[in-house]
Amino acid sequence: PVFSGKDSNKVNLEAQSAPLTPLTLLKEGRVDRSITYDILSDTYACITDGVGGVFGEGIYRFDEIDVLVEHNLKRELVLQNEDPLSAKHTITQKMKIGRENCMMDADIILTQTSDKEYFYIKGKMQVKENEKLVFDKNYNYKTLRKSL
Repeated sequence: PVFSGKDSNKVNLEAQSAPLTPLTLLKEGRVDRSITYDILSDTYACITDGVGGVFGEGIYRFDEIDVLVEHNLKRELVLQNEDPLSAKHTITQKMKIGRENCMMDADIILTQTSDKEYFYIKGKMQVKENEKLVFDKNYNYKTLRKSL
């Protein structure tokens, strides 16, 4: 509901939320950004590498339930100055979540390239439970650009 004017002072408009969940920061996170240029190949590489979270929030543990959370995300874009079709975008992710004797660890790599007719997406995902491989899949997709 929307309250305005004299009606609004009859309503408790104080924001309410649950208490924050207690957690322990196990390792500081960081986000590194770099741009490099190779003068011989006329190629740029732009890299954003987040360790301990997309925004660098760190690796932490929820204390009450003893669950560890780690999320790393690296983005790489490589492009030759005179050839837009040379563009290659790679995303590398690592996600770990769990507690002692029940730790899930997922590694995902995804790369997108293109030519004049198609976009290509290649990827690999591996998931381990307590260091034992439980999921392993390769992806290889091709889709028409449709004038894009």
